[in-house]
Formats: sequence, C-alpha cells, structure tokens
Amino acid sequence: MSHETTTDASATIRKTLKDSYGWSSRKVSVRAESFSMGSAIRVEIKDPSVNFQVVEAVANGKERVRRDEYSGEILSGGNRYVSVSYSRDAEKALAAPYVAPLQAAMDKLEPGSNTLEPIAGTHVLVGITGVGGYQLWPDQAGMNFGAHAEGGAFYVARYMADAAPAPKPGDFKKKAKKASAKRKPVTITPAARVAQTLTINFGS
Repeated sequence: MSHETTTDASATIRKTLKDSYGWSSRKVSVRAESFSMGSAIRVEIKDPSVNFQVVEAVANGKERVRRDEYSGEILSGGNRYVSVSYSRDAEKALAAPYVAPLQAAMDKLEPGSNTLEPIAGTHVLVGITGVGGYQLWPDQAGMNFGAHAEGGAFYVARYMADAAPAPKPGDFKKKAKKASAKRKPVTITPAARVAQTLTINFGS
C-alpha cells in the first residue's frame, strides 16, 4: 500500500469537492502545508453558498492524528491536521441578511433581563449574558458573541445553514441536466434563413 502524502490528500479533497459537488478551487481553496513535526491541510470556503458541513466531512476524512491508546493524548510527530474555515468575504456575505433581524431582537431585551427573544426568520433565540454581552440559543446550549450584531449574525447564518438539507454527491449534475432540458432549442425556419441572408447582403 502506497503512502499518501499531504499533497496527495489535498488533491483528493479538491477532486472530490469538484467532481461530486461542483465546487472548484474558485469556491473552495485547499492548501497543503508541511512543518518539522507534521503537516496540515488548510481548507478555505470562499463562496458562501458552499455547504460547510459537507466540506468539513470530506476534508476531515484526510486527517491523520496519532493518539495514545490509553490517555487519548495526541502523540507528537507525523500527524496531519485539517482545518476548515470561511474566507472573510464569505463570512460577511453569510452574516449580512441576519444583522438587522438580530439587532432588532437585541433592542427588545431589557438590561439584566433573563428572557430570550426570537430572531425573526430563524429558529434562533438571543438573550443577555451576566456580563453584559449577548448569547445565541439555537438549541439547548448558548453561545456568547459579545455586544455587536455583526459578530453574532455570522453564527446565526451558520446555525441556519447547518439546519438546511446538505447537498448529496452528484446533485449539481442533476440540477444542471434539468436546467438544460428546460431550454428550448431555437429553430430557424427556411423563410427566416432567407430573410437573414438578404439582410446580410443588403447590409454589405
């Protein structure tokens, strides 16, 4: 069995994302890095329409981390780490639709209140923390995000995206085929072809 290098693993991730989901390097960047005690694969999502969970699942399949069988601690040397994140522009694009609804919900909360306010158009709630910041509640666990709606809106977007159905391998090909089938071929009649020829001749 041949040894798969980090460069090879990165290429496999890149190929899987493109062939199975239609996401080229313009939408998802995959970079391989090497250092003295191991290597890493850095995956950056540049298109906000790309599903984070799918990319993470594909990329994490190439992580190789050795652990002590008793303590579970990571052993040094020879490990390959994988990280997946959004680009700054993609984060801003994802957050944009939720900034105003989140701010409106935050404005309804009274200082010191222990109530939760729903964020319009989402299943997420927002409340005030004991230290004056705010906290998002998509489920049973809360997440602090400070005092600015711009910071919390990105996480609201992530919660909403994670709750949506994830695309399956090959879905993009089926959609492209359906879109192609809807396009009706343009038929040029003999009369129209003669008129087109006459127009060209007179024009010249």
